[in-house]
Amino acid sequence: MPSDLIIPENFSGHWIDQLKREFRALHDPELWRSPERLKRLLPGCRALLVRNQTRVSADIIDAGRQLLVIGRAGAGFDNIDVSAATAAGIVIASTPDQNSISVAELALGMMLGLARKLPEASLHTRRGGWERQRFVGTELYQKTLGIVGLGRIGFMLALRARALGMKILAHDVFLSPVRGEGQPKRPVM
Repeated sequence: MPSDLIIPENFSGHWIDQLKREFRALHDPELWRSPERLKRLLPGCRALLVRNQTRVSADIIDAGRQLLVIGRAGAGFDNIDVSAATAAGIVIASTPDQNSISVAELALGMMLGLARKLPEASLHTRRGGWERQRFVGTELYQKTLGIVGLGRIGFMLALRARALGMKILAHDVFLSPVRGEGQPKRPVM
């Protein structure tokens, strides 16, 4: 019996568990590595849920003749042949905010780590050293952060950096000016 839903990548969590309870779901985290096997499993399948590993090409879409939806966990469709899906009448859905907070927090964490010299201090300490003054680092407070591209992730990073007292300069070609006429077109937070 064919699966209603195929999940060819590594997913976990409450929502995946619920999908697996409510539908005939095939969840194989390594399936993305074998496009030929995926094509053999797709006939009769109504939904395909991918991240960024599965290449949903025109021939994959053609193999899924009963596909109604391709779900993309994350932002962007660069791994999905949108034209082929559209021509086949398949809806493509995404979750563009899924990882935005995680990525913004990771970027901020890296900034903090570098400002406080954490990678070098950790290595030094693991090798038996204890030269605390060598790894004092600097505060991010009142430093200026430049962000190029103030989309979801850039905006969330700006909010978090602002909470640390940083001055934010951002540039994005898709933003309208935030200042009055004749003022610089870069938003300042």
